Amino acid sequence: MKQKKRITALMAGLVLVGTSVFGGVSAASAVVKYPEGGTWRYGFVEPSSTIFVFSKYDHPRKKHRSTACNKRGCVRSLDMAPGKTAYIAVQATGALFGVTNRAYYYVY
Repeated sequence: MKQKKRITALMAGLVLVGTSVFGGVSAASAVVKYPEGGTWRYGFVEPSSTIFVFSKYDHPRKKHRSTACNKRGCVRSLDMAPGKTAYIAVQATGALFGVTNRAYYYVY
């Protein structure tokens, strides 16, 4: 059986310019990485007055999906075909830079 491949990104690792513990997240605060031949963006987005943690993964040749978590649990995107974008977001909870807000991707 193929071993599950997963990368965990703790939102505590994000470097967000101009933020504080109490707020100040910009419209989009994201990290971009290139794991396993794909492009992974994750971080925080604030489309209105609510902050969300998101995960967005693209892979040109493999099926994939994204997962975003808060302290209440995790939600995941649909499984996406090669060349399609897997995107999911969930409302951020708790300390914005704590271990409660996480993002993952999965490739198979």
